[in-house]
Amino acid sequence: MTNKELFTTDEWAALRDAPHMIAMATGVAGSSGMFGSIGEMFTSVKVIMEAADSPNPLIKLFGSQEEIKAAQESLKTFAHTADPQHMKEDLQSTAIARAQAALAALNAKAPGDVNDYKTWIRSVAQRVAESSKEGGFLGFGGERVSEKEREFLARLDGALAS
Repeated sequence: MTNKELFTTDEWAALRDAPHMIAMATGVAGSSGMFGSIGEMFTSVKVIMEAADSPNPLIKLFGSQEEIKAAQESLKTFAHTADPQHMKEDLQSTAIARAQAALAALNAKAPGDVNDYKTWIRSVAQRVAESSKEGGFLGFGGERVSEKEREFLARLDGALAS
């Protein structure tokens, strides 16, 4: 069974924070407006909390209140130190970098968890992207996943494939 003690503090932070950053980066990639953004925020929280029911013991740990709170603190620190003019790009790059660091740690120390973790963080991004329509008016028209969200998902897919 893979557990927290197997990883360094930095490795654990990457594993824990990557899904949160990916959810946030996916949410800001599109332009879903105020209500869409609120929906994406709730979806990201819901998806992360669902990790507590995962059959994978490692992923299950990330659904605990303690780990969610620690990841939220990390996101706050990032938000306070990021350049507001480049926040969207910086968040996306940092999310990808965190995912790559998390995968490197898993490949080195828990290779049996790599595929489950990849599938999980990709599903976090997909569910956030699909949670609200982009480009519509009063709920009419628009598309479920915007072009910008698809671009970020493609970047994430590239990082997960390497």
